[in-house]
Order: sequence, then C-alpha cells, then structure tokens
Amino acid sequence: MPEVPVAIYATLSYLDSQGFQRTVRINRTVFSIGRLRTNDLQINNSYVSRRHAEIIYQDGQFILRDNQSTGGILLNGERITSHVLQSGDQFQLGDVAPVTLLFETHPISPDSNGMVQTDEEQRTTDRLTTVIASPRSRFLNTSLLDSAENITDFTLNRLKALNEFNRKMLTAGSIQSLMECLLDATMETLPAERGGILLRDPATGALEMRVMRTRSETGQVQPSLSIAMQAFEQNVAIRSFDAMADTRFAPTSSIIQQAIHSVMCAPISSTQKVWGVCYIDNLLATTQFSDEELEYFLALTQQAGFVLENLHLIEELRATQERLINNEKLATLGQFASGIAHELKNQLSALTAAEILMSDTEDQRQRQLIQLILNAQQRMVAMVNEIRDFARPEAKVYEKTVQPLVPIVEEAISFARYDPLVKICRTNFQATAAPFVNLNRDKIMQVLLNLLRNGAQAMKDRLGELTVRVDEADGSARIMVSDTGCGISPENLQRIWEPFFTTKGSEGTGLGLGICRRIIEGHDGDIACQSTLGEGTTFTIHLPLSPPPDGLKVTGQA
Repeated sequence: MPEVPVAIYATLSYLDSQGFQRTVRINRTVFSIGRLRTNDLQINNSYVSRRHAEIIYQDGQFILRDNQSTGGILLNGERITSHVLQSGDQFQLGDVAPVTLLFETHPISPDSNGMVQTDEEQRTTDRLTTVIASPRSRFLNTSLLDSAENITDFTLNRLKALNEFNRKMLTAGSIQSLMECLLDATMETLPAERGGILLRDPATGALEMRVMRTRSETGQVQPSLSIAMQAFEQNVAIRSFDAMADTRFAPTSSIIQQAIHSVMCAPISSTQKVWGVCYIDNLLATTQFSDEELEYFLALTQQAGFVLENLHLIEELRATQERLINNEKLATLGQFASGIAHELKNQLSALTAAEILMSDTEDQRQRQLIQLILNAQQRMVAMVNEIRDFARPEAKVYEKTVQPLVPIVEEAISFARYDPLVKICRTNFQATAAPFVNLNRDKIMQVLLNLLRNGAQAMKDRLGELTVRVDEADGSARIMVSDTGCGISPENLQRIWEPFFTTKGSEGTGLGLGICRRIIEGHDGDIACQSTLGEGTTFTIHLPLSPPPDGLKVTGQA
C-alpha cells in the first residue's frame, strides 16, 4: 500500500500500559489499531478488541472507522462508527478502562523531512523499514505468540505451512533441491511477485543467484545487492514498505530501474554460518508485506539454513569417505603395479633379442619395425611404472629435453594406427606451427596414444573421424585431439579426471585420463576437455614453448 503523501503527516499520541507517553506516525493508507501484535499500533489492554479500529487515508482525509469492536469508539464524548478526523481530535477505544488517543497532523518542514524530531519518536514512528533477528520471530520463538484465543487464522495457517515445509525439506537430497523447495514454499505462502535465492560462493565470496521464480512476465529477478548484503552480513531479516522511498536504499540503481516497492530479504543461516539469502519483492505499490509475514519468512529461511548445514556436512563426509576409499585403492594399485612391473620386465626382456636382429639386417623396413618393437617395450614398462607412481601423492619429475613437437605427434598417430579401433577411423593431422617443447618423449607419446584410443572407443559404434592439430596459442604449444563420437554428458564431464571413474564399464580402469593430466602437469602444462553429447569430444593440451637448441632451424608447417 502506498505511503501517506509527504505534504503532511499524521500522528497518534497516547499513554502506554506503563504510563509513558508514546507517539506513532500513521504511515500507511490503512492503519490498524488493536490488541494483536499484527496491528500497526498494538494496544496492550484487555478491553481493546483484537482489531478494534483502523484509520484510512482517502482523498486527502484521515477517516477513523470502528471494526465492529466490543467496546466501540468514543470521539469527543460521542460513540461513532466512522468519522473524518481533524487535527486535535481525541478518541477513546472501549468504554471500560478506555485508552485515549490524540490525532494530530503536521506540515513537513525542511528540517523535519516528515519525521518526528525527537530520537525516541523517530525510533517509534519510522516504520518504513523493519529489521528483525531470529529471536523476534514468533514462529521461531513461540513464547512471543498471542494466547490461543487471539491467534488469527492467518497465523495458524502459516504455522501449518511451516510444519509442512519442514517435512518437505527433510527429503531434499541436495543443496539445489533444498533451495528450490524453500523458494517454492515462499512463493506459495507469501504474496510476492518475484523471488530468488542467492548463496555465497566459497571461492569468490560473492552472493550468486541459484534459484529464481516469478508469477508474471516481469523479467528476471534482479535483487538489490545493498539489501541482500545487509541481510547477509548482519544475519537479519529486512522488510521495506516502499524501497523506492526508503532513504537507506535510495542509491541502489536496481531498485529505481525496476520500480521495486515492497521488499523482504532474510538470511539462510545456521548456528555455524550464514550461507546466503532469500529475496522476494513486489513491483505494485498496492501490495505490502506485514510484520507477521516477515517473521514467518525468517522462520522459513532459518529452518532451511539448518538443513543446508546438515547437507553440507553430509557432502563433506561423503567426499572424505571417497578420498579414503580412493587412497586405499591407490595404495593397493601401487602394490599390484609393482608386482606387474617386475613380472612384465622379466617377460619383455626376451624382446631385447630384437636388438640382435637389428644388427643382422640392413633392410630399412625391417629395422623400422624392430625399432617400433623396442620402443613399445620401453613404453610398456614405463606405463606400468607410471601407474605405480600414480598411487604416490608426490609430484613426478620427468627427465626432459627440448625437442620439436610435431614429429612426436606424427609418430604417435602412426603407432596408434596399429590399434584395431584406431585403424578403422579416418585420421587427420594438421600442423600450422613447429613448436619446440622441453618434454619427455615417451610420456607425451603415452598421453597422445591414450587420447587417440579414447577417441576411437567413443566412435566404435559409428564411422568417425579423429583429428589432431598442432599450433601455437596464448604463448604456448597447443595439441588438440578431437573425435566425432558419442560425447560426454555434462555431469560426467566434471568427473573424468577422478581416479577409478569410467564410463566404459569393464573395458575401462578410470586411470587413463588422471595419469594423462599428471603427466601434462609434470611438464608445467595443462589439459582440458570440451564435449557435446552426441557430437564429439576435444581434448586440448597446452605446453610451455622452449627456444630450439643451438644449430636447429625451425621450419613452419603448412
């Protein structure tokens, strides 16, 4: 509801139950008076009805109306049901132990800016913005509830809704589903046009939108960060009757641009920390949030905060459990790989006889094939050693020399064509640069062979194409290995580097990509993956450039 125009403002003065004079400002077009706390002015007197009277601002006039109260209203000694108030009028609520109120209007001067001048009056009359902490919510601190006979149907329905929300959110299996449950409950039970939930990003410390809802085509929710940050940093719930007129938030461009009138924002907090905030607003000035709605809203977000803390602890426990299981698997893998390496070296030692064959033949084709066998022998032993080393947490240091990258990539493609799956694929190689890199040849070969075989496996049920590109980008050598296979789903894309995670079933170990990343990082480089489900996957490797050794000429590739 809009505020009373600022040309004048009106006040009510009365003696409270302890005999102290109080003055409140009539700041709403419908200003309620009665015994219940939900009234704009609560009168603690048992002879005053729950919703005794209201003052309505209409067409420049303040109209006093009786809400069918038991004791009635006496104005200047006469009982009335409706009356246009004049400044100086006195009226009484009830006919037994009545409460007398003085109505006055005041012009707004440059000094007063429409506010009562004394500190006590300003604290009492400024109801444009309400800020409360959790102990002041009757839905969290039930000792503040009115007696049973004075609890309204609205309050009872909200207590039921809060209980239903508690039941639903306990079934949430993730933080995202919990936040959706919270916002759905908020929008279903409160008269909000738009709503959103912002959670703190642990990496940046900023509040980021996680869920949003709108009742109409009013565009995306753009919360005022000044309101959201105050609720987050002070761990309090905030309600503004008219955010555009509220001087506390006047500098905020989002409020002005979106014509936001009524706002509530409450922290999602637990005993440990504040996780984020829930924000709702209305663009229409005819809809305002009440005190009770603010208390109920805070109860919703507070309960969600406790469940969020539990979910966070469960996720931490699950992650710790997975790390312990993986560490145990890696330790077993290291022992197993050591035994395999020992036996494999014994069996592969027979291949050293190929060196004798090398010395007995001058046929270049035979010598090339024998050299391939010897190189494969070395890589097989090195691969088993790499698996064993993968189980160790310390970083691996490789013996490296500065070498041209293109010939190594070409050799990897040539060797990969002996694999039956790679052999049936169309394989393209493109090089637009001839970078030199400080590398371990066998390790880079191992990475490339793994990526080529992975690409071929992704296309085993379709006729696909493998493409390898070498160039320079962002001051580094770049290798891109692409396939036109089945692609990787977004949820699996986040896990492909995890030890023992595989989408190949019994055909995969879940170690290959983790070893590849370890090798590339051991070369001070990085490897990334982009994939579209049903279209294909591209792995991109960046390696630091090195100047070519003295005496070597760099030749560009077409």
